[in-house]
This record gives sequence, structure tokens and C-alpha cells, in this order.
Amino acid sequence: MKQIAPSIYVETEYEGVNVGAIFTDKGIICIDAPSYPQDARHWAAELRKRSSVPIRYVILTDCHGDRVINARWLNGPIVMHQMAAKKLRTYERRYPQALLDSLIKRNPVYGRELSHYPVSRPTITFTEELQLCVGEQRLKLLHAPGPSAGNLWVYLEQEQILFTGDAVVVNTHPRLVDADYDCWLQSLEQRLNSLQITTLVPGRGAVSDKKVAQSVIDYVKSSQIYVMECVNNQLPQTRLQKYGEQLLSMFPLSCSEVWLQEQILTGLTQLYNKSCCSTIQKVA
Repeated sequence: MKQIAPSIYVETEYEGVNVGAIFTDKGIICIDAPSYPQDARHWAAELRKRSSVPIRYVILTDCHGDRVINARWLNGPIVMHQMAAKKLRTYERRYPQALLDSLIKRNPVYGRELSHYPVSRPTITFTEELQLCVGEQRLKLLHAPGPSAGNLWVYLEQEQILFTGDAVVVNTHPRLVDADYDCWLQSLEQRLNSLQITTLVPGRGAVSDKKVAQSVIDYVKSSQIYVMECVNNQLPQTRLQKYGEQLLSMFPLSCSEVWLQEQILTGLTQLYNKSCCSTIQKVA
């Protein structure tokens, strides 16, 4: 657990995603939950060691399984964007097997404990912006779609700290599955630059500043270029495999190469299908 400002801590060493905690005399504000049960239990224990106050909120920056499945270990009211909550409502009582299988494939050792936990339901949702006040701490939740429709940022304006979730990752591959590329670029090229930030906590990777967003912008734009080359030149969809390999080489491997290749190809295929549909509609 690393302190980045008074009463504000992050943990970037867990397998999967970064997590954060803001300590106040009225309760702890958690930002995301570790991807695997053993890390989630460890994180919850570390929070209890540091403070006896209860967890006031668990803010989830998106609805992806690696952030939501283990929120139960933190035992606090969940806050997320309305679109993320909508996705969770498509699950019935428990998380689907495909979601668990993906986490297990990413790390078979850590994934051994995963099971069909009950789906976590949010207590608070919002659309564009939400301000939370806990004790003397003020923070803004901002809708910043891109890696998912319900991605949110946590902005501490006074401290000039921003938690971005998967909108920004450092020295690791951005997640393309279910992404909206145009919204992602708009979030990073416009909204990010409008905020006063000295410290940026990415969804994965080391704490840095807003300059690290450029590598994500380049990656997202490269993905778009590759897909549109296929669509505009009527190349076979199998060509995406080659482009996926080129994207794979843009960052070091941080998890199973096979799993990562599948994720990249799935993301490219989603964009390819969407672009083909748009082209057909324009012709019609």
C-alpha cells in the first residue's frame, strides 16, 4: 500500500487491477476491488489494520469482472455509473461462467478460488457527474466512457488526483473488449486535458501523470486504423489476427499471452463487425 497524498493510498501490486483507498474519520472510500479472492481478503485486512472505521463506499470504475466480483469482500455500499449497473442487471443471481473462465484463464493459480458468487448490486448510480462528501473529503465521480460504456473517473480536485480505471493503463495492454473507441479518445484527448492533475492513478500499472495517456491514445488509434483498413479494402476478417499480433507487440506481457491475444482479437472483431454494419447502412 503506497501513500500518494495525506490519507490517500493505492495498491498497484495485485494481480489484475489497481485499487485505492481514501481514509476519513467518517469512513473509508474504496476505489475498485482486487481481481482475485486472496488479494481481496488481503486488501480488506490491510484496510482494517490502518483504520477501525467502516467502509463508507466502494466505488467501481466499471462493470468488468476483474473489478466487481470481489467487491463483496469489502462489505460496503457500491457506487457505479448507471450504464455499468445496467450491465450487472443482465446477470441473474450469480456471475456467469464465461466471466469466471476469463479470470481463471488469465491466472489459473489465483483463479482457483473463484466461484459463482452472488452478483453485487449498486446502492448508488449516476449519469454524468456525482459529488460525494465523506467527512472533510470531497470527490467527484465523472462519466468517462471508452473502455466500457459505464467507465467512471474519480477526481479529487483539491489534491489534483485522478483515478481513471481502465481508461488509462501504464506499460500494459489496454482492454479492447466492449470498448467505444471514439468515446475513449474523446475522454482522453478532451476531458482529461480539462482537469488539473498532478497525480494519475491508472487502472493498471504504476502511478504517474496525465502524459501516460498518450500511449493508450496511440494504441486505440492503431486499433481503429487496422480495423478500418480491413473494412475499407474489403479484406477478410482473418486479417485481424495479424493486426492483433502487431498490437500485442506494443506493450510488454503482463499476463497469459494466449488470454491477451484472445482479448485483443475479440475487441478488434467487435469493432470490425460494428464498422461493417455502419458501412452497409450508409450504402443502403
